[in-house]
Amino acid sequence: MWNDNEFNSTFSSPNANAGKEIKKNLIKYIVPVTGQTINLCSQVEGESSIFEYNHLRFNQICIVGLIRSVIKRANDITYLIDDMTTNEIHVKLQTDDNDDMETDEPKAQHSQFIENQYVKVFGIIKSLQNQKVVQAFRILPLKELNEISHHILDCMNASIYYITKGNDNFDMQMSNPMSGVSAYGDNGGSSTSGLSGLHLNISNLIKQARNSEGVHIREICSHFNNYPENKIREALEFLSTEGHVYSTIDDEHFKSTDAM
Repeated sequence: MWNDNEFNSTFSSPNANAGKEIKKNLIKYIVPVTGQTINLCSQVEGESSIFEYNHLRFNQICIVGLIRSVIKRANDITYLIDDMTTNEIHVKLQTDDNDDMETDEPKAQHSQFIENQYVKVFGIIKSLQNQKVVQAFRILPLKELNEISHHILDCMNASIYYITKGNDNFDMQMSNPMSGVSAYGDNGGSSTSGLSGLHLNISNLIKQARNSEGVHIREICSHFNNYPENKIREALEFLSTEGHVYSTIDDEHFKSTDAM
């Protein structure tokens, strides 16, 4: 997870701990942004997962827009999403089913989104060959157009907060966009989202995390000590691919998308 520059700077810089705290705060929140912000943002020096645009700095983002095109591949689907502020944003959602994974658990089905459908996307930004791509961990259909206005107001609120409070003290008192997931889609905060057995048990355990880092894989293995570690890791990979959990400060910590 850490590259050499990040590793060295952590132990050589007197402000390393402060920087880590800022990163934890950024990971804790999902920042509503526009497509223009995504296209114009730049990667923070020394941080592979933190981006900034003017006074905004963010790790996880939320964007609302209209699907203009759908590109299906073997292991992922790319949605070209237009929010009318810039060129279309490429949003990639992993769909591989890990066919080589030995498990008796039923596989959750991905929702199929179509062209000319409004959606809300939660994910992180990746910079690939000078092009910004949003790696989605959840996509939800909009139920009503008022959600577009709400998102625009959230973007304005976030921008004003950063100007007045700054990044170091980021603790935005706004409605968390993931708190109402169950109201926007059929795969929301319900425990009946196609999971059962070990997948459901691990998902429920991760949902209980209240800190910004989430649950470490050692804690998960300790809780389910009747399962081998490789089985736990396979289940986590499945949950991550299906958009139920995501990694936070490294590849060993996980949080639930339903608990944000």
